[in-house]
Amino acid sequence: MNPTLAVTPRPTSRPRRAVFGIVALVAATIVPLACSDATDVELLEIDGTGAIRGQAFLDLDGNGVASAGDTPIADVDVFLVTGTSETVVVETTTDAQGVFSLPDVPLGTYRLTLDPAEIADSLEVLAAGASVTIALGDTTLVTLGVTYPVRTIEEILGELVGNRFFTSGIALNSRLNFDPTGQVHFAGDSLYLRAVNVARSSIATGDSIRLLGRLVLDNGRRVLDAVTPTRLVPAAAIPVARDATAAEAASAGGGALDAALVRIRALEITDTSTNVAGDFRFWGVSGADSVEILFPAWLVPTVNTALIRPDSIERVQQVLGLLTPFDDGSGTLRWRVLPRSPSDVTLETKFADVAVAVALTPTGVSLGDTVEVTVVARNNGPATATALEVRDTIPAALSYVSASSTAGSYDPGTGTWSIGSITAGSADTLRVRLEVIDGTPASIPIIGESLGLTFEVDRVPANNGQLRTLVIS
Repeated sequence: MNPTLAVTPRPTSRPRRAVFGIVALVAATIVPLACSDATDVELLEIDGTGAIRGQAFLDLDGNGVASAGDTPIADVDVFLVTGTSETVVVETTTDAQGVFSLPDVPLGTYRLTLDPAEIADSLEVLAAGASVTIALGDTTLVTLGVTYPVRTIEEILGELVGNRFFTSGIALNSRLNFDPTGQVHFAGDSLYLRAVNVARSSIATGDSIRLLGRLVLDNGRRVLDAVTPTRLVPAAAIPVARDATAAEAASAGGGALDAALVRIRALEITDTSTNVAGDFRFWGVSGADSVEILFPAWLVPTVNTALIRPDSIERVQQVLGLLTPFDDGSGTLRWRVLPRSPSDVTLETKFADVAVAVALTPTGVSLGDTVEVTVVARNNGPATATALEVRDTIPAALSYVSASSTAGSYDPGTGTWSIGSITAGSADTLRVRLEVIDGTPASIPIIGESLGLTFEVDRVPANNGQLRTLVIS
């Protein structure tokens, strides 16, 4: 007659042990094992026994198997359960190296798992445990892994702050050893994630990286903190910057572009400064919109900041950079652009082409007549012409009557028409009415001419003025 083994459920009153080396996390993701009623007894026919020997480990690199970078889990209960009723057949406890052994296990197929009550809340047992088949006299070797939840970047942005997660993405910048923030931005399928305090590693732009870190809030945005990276595929992709306007960059498109790599074109430079931390910043302006662009202190020594001035003929042709949120001091969340290197900011000379034309109506006059001088200033671009002035001096034989213009103002005393700015492809017109006060026959030159550009370079100076002759008879 074969011996029998009576198996009863594990007593619920047994004190729980803490898992060594695993931090307590918040959201429970492990479903507790089903427990049999206290009166249940299951009899198993035993034809022989085998043994199980194994090790419990914490999967720190997210590859799903025990590897050199993983750590053992000490002093946690290991359950051997039946595959159908989830009845605990036998249990043991891991030692300081996470090792456990179960001798004299009845022949059959079982599942090994760890006590859910002793696993930190956000951890998951790999594949819900290990399936083992016990053969007569054999010792079955197993590893029993616990890992953090795996989420996409899109999913992790909606997860519970405080928990640790695995995620993966394409690095949008390198992890530079001299960057004290250890900040790296990652692209997912459609959204972006900022990681801070990334462990020093050889992350390069375009690498595919698996990340393990804790989800925290920074300026109200979810970021991954205290990150351990694992390179999956070097140079897996070439990151493509998202084109954005200054307004879109300053608000990160309402938050949708948070942590993104963006490209902004054609920005005027204003408000350059170096703050107390040694960061160099300036504002890129496009019309009524602006965005802050900041070189962090550790990058400033490589930047020729003398070229980035608001009073120069240079402007930003384009800037590439990572969007990072900050409080602007008034409680308003804004985003600034962080170039990854000096080459991410491209300057260009602002070229304009101011052409001035003059017309007289009529071209011949006598004493007491009036003449209208029409001066047209056109900007053929490509840049906006700013601080533009055109001179139309009143000759001594004529007297000022009135003037009107589509922009700016005219000073008859100096003959200066102060226009201001003319965008590329636009023109403004000045009309000056004059009376002939000296009837001496003469041919009088009437000249309209640009006084030159200060913040742009006029690429065709030959058309900056025009002369017309007024005949007095």
